[in-house]
Amino acid sequence: MAPIALFLFLSNAPEFAKLYQENETSIADSLSIKNQSNFEIQLNGEGASVGWDIDSDVNKSFNKKHEHKTFLFTFLSIIIAFVINLPFKRYLRKKRKNKPISERLNQYCKRFLQYMPLINTAILVVVFIVYHIAEYFSITNPESYSCELEHSLSKAYFFISTITSVLVVLFTYFWLKHRLHFKYVHHFFDEKTLQKNVFSYRSGSILSRILSLSGMTTFFPIAVISTYIVLSITTLADVNISSVSDDQTKVLLGSFYNLVTSENIEVNKNIQWFPYIPSLNTIIMLMGISMNIIVTLIYILFFVRWTTSSIKIPITDLLNKMKTVSSGKWGETTIVRTNDEFGVLSEGFNEMSQQLKSYFDELTDLNKNLEQKVVDRTAKIEQQKEEIISQRDEIEAQRDEIEAQRDSVTKQRDEIITQKKEITDSIEYARLIQSALFPPEQILINMFPESFILFKPKDIVSGDFYWFHKKENQLIIMAGDCTGHGVPGAFMSMLGISLLNEIVHSSQDFEATEILNQLRKQIVNSFHQKADSEETKDGMDVALLIIDTEIKKESELEYYDCQFAGANNPLYIVKSEKLKVKSEENTKLDELSTFNFQLDEVKGNKMPIAIHEKMDSFTTHKLKLYKNDTVYLFSDGYADQFGGNNGKKFKYQALKKMLLENNHLPMQEQKNILLNTFENWRGELEQVDDVLVLGINIT
Repeated sequence: MAPIALFLFLSNAPEFAKLYQENETSIADSLSIKNQSNFEIQLNGEGASVGWDIDSDVNKSFNKKHEHKTFLFTFLSIIIAFVINLPFKRYLRKKRKNKPISERLNQYCKRFLQYMPLINTAILVVVFIVYHIAEYFSITNPESYSCELEHSLSKAYFFISTITSVLVVLFTYFWLKHRLHFKYVHHFFDEKTLQKNVFSYRSGSILSRILSLSGMTTFFPIAVISTYIVLSITTLADVNISSVSDDQTKVLLGSFYNLVTSENIEVNKNIQWFPYIPSLNTIIMLMGISMNIIVTLIYILFFVRWTTSSIKIPITDLLNKMKTVSSGKWGETTIVRTNDEFGVLSEGFNEMSQQLKSYFDELTDLNKNLEQKVVDRTAKIEQQKEEIISQRDEIEAQRDEIEAQRDSVTKQRDEIITQKKEITDSIEYARLIQSALFPPEQILINMFPESFILFKPKDIVSGDFYWFHKKENQLIIMAGDCTGHGVPGAFMSMLGISLLNEIVHSSQDFEATEILNQLRKQIVNSFHQKADSEETKDGMDVALLIIDTEIKKESELEYYDCQFAGANNPLYIVKSEKLKVKSEENTKLDELSTFNFQLDEVKGNKMPIAIHEKMDSFTTHKLKLYKNDTVYLFSDGYADQFGGNNGKKFKYQALKKMLLENNHLPMQEQKNILLNTFENWRGELEQVDDVLVLGINIT
């Protein structure tokens, strides 16, 4: 509290100067601090002396009546908050000790649990509002203060306190909301109840939460800094100085002094209105801004962690349950923790899993009944073969019964078709979410216009992914191939993109090795993988390229410094000593002898981004990419495709040859050739894996 009081005192220094100037020449001045919240100023003159005893405790700016009421209201609010939250504390204590919980307590906690962040935050807001209303009435009543200086100090403190209160309220609300969704909800509701959404209000989309995070961590710190700056500014008129010497003018104008004097501008006429920041104000202002920066960093750390957890935890749960269902354990469900897109996706997965189990059981029972009925009817017909004519009506009745059963089976088939459509619609929605997480291709095109992305998923969603990140003068490019394809692969790719965003935002180290090591560590922790476990080691193979976009020169040749690290996937670099030809020149393949092309392969480490028998650190390859060099990052889907006349794999050697033969063409034509070659090779065969190829020409 003392630094803020000292800052507010210095901000109102002109008030002291006015009182001081009314007396005669100073003989001796003094400033003393009595204790943490009280300091004394004494100005002595030949004719008189002026003294102030300033108490920095802003509560003294209240009159006694407002102070007493505010204290009682605050104490009452604390009691109310304690009473409202007490049932939840009792509930958790009883559950922890395995004691019986009354139905009344259980219903109360379930009914009001989702509103507790709003209720507790509202109590805090009301306390702050009452406090600031009382402070406002005190400020607007000059009789509440012993002097004008104390009045000015209270007004300045009021503005800073208002902004700080808003920050405290926002932090409290989002902290309570995060703990509700990811720490407490499963203690109050059983697993069956949490198969559906238990929240009656919508928590907002993922995009709106990210935008809110950006606003809170940007606007409010700027507001606090602006308040510090405004409170630090004063003018010469505030201290009754109407004219200054040339040396003082130089101090005020700085480097503009020579310009003003050369134009014969009258300075002393308006000098008293020149704004400036005193030196002591500057020091205190910098202290305040520094503290504000520290608080902002703390806010960003917490909010980024909460946002990342709200994405990573639901995705990990869904992925684990999806793998369980795919292994044949029908009816597995996950917890619906939030009321956003992931909550809708989790609830849809639970309904799909339960309905699939129900239909599977019904079809099993129906098949058993049908088989038994067919056996019975056949035996009866054999026995009554000679009585066909007399038993015609009975046979027709049996035929009608069989037709009814057939209609029932047809109805069941139609229901299964409907379910398939609903599942397909859910996967289409998952594709939209996955596409939203992919970075815009324009980031790569802005840096390197001659580039392309060939992305061809095997199913609706893909296990292959690409990712870019531009920060300062570094461009990070990754091509990843997750275990499997389709929905499980897509969830893995979405988890990988989220983890990569978390890694690059939480660290200033952009070494390729460190990024892959951190990504592997996060994947292993997310899936609780162990080296001695017999379970499948799910993970991904990646190729990571970091380009320093600052152009350097070597013997008149321009180049970029680059880093490469790979997990099972390599990097292809095609070097050329001549410029690319334009597409309209239509260069034939037999003219390639006029070009000097060379393909270099930079191999990655033979270990995946997952638990592995080798857990060594990944290797960083430092490279120089010169102009007209072309780099390619890819997954194994292109080379592993079966096709051709003999139904064999395309293989990497054929891919290398094709890249060399077409390297003289513009990048978009190369992309079209790659796509057409792939389709012609595949023919009528099924695509075996997701396909991803990134090509970048260094221009």
